[in-house]
Amino acid sequence: MMKKRIPQSTLFWALAIAIPIATVVSTQLWLRSAYSGHVFNLQGFLGQYDFGIFRYRLLGRDAMLFIYRHLLRFFHDRPFDVPYDPNATLLFYASYVLLNASCFSLSNFLLLLLLSDSNRRFSNVNLATYLYLALMQALAMAVVSPYDQLAYLFLLFGFFLWPCPEDGSPISYWLLLQSPER
Repeated sequence: MMKKRIPQSTLFWALAIAIPIATVVSTQLWLRSAYSGHVFNLQGFLGQYDFGIFRYRLLGRDAMLFIYRHLLRFFHDRPFDVPYDPNATLLFYASYVLLNASCFSLSNFLLLLLLSDSNRRFSNVNLATYLYLALMQALAMAVVSPYDQLAYLFLLFGFFLWPCPEDGSPISYWLLLQSPER
């Protein structure tokens, strides 16, 4: 009896869904990293990201504050146990998690699009490349910050917009529509 093969598009969607969930749960919710102490509450965050070199990281800071203010409209904030920050609050930590999880999930999806062919299949080399790059990005999530995952997302997004030297169209158009032989 011949065993039915699972289509590779199933692998694509399994990776698109499973990798972000596993990464977020393991790095953001289970580890509760505190590389930078005293930034998991509003006052500590503003103290760190309004002065010094961090003040130039505007988008991550503003995205964090936007998410936090949105969460405050629907939920009541309370203390949250995080190493190195006795003033941490649940909703502020949740803002980090939501920002990093959404950026990682979108980056993961863009990476899958870049490394799969037009039928959402992977060569062995591209699958290994994807797993390596996803691991590197997941390891970066062990340090909870409002800008690392956002930067990776913009790097991948920028690659999608880069013009192809052959005809000037975005390179993503060329990559996504190329032949399945790669």
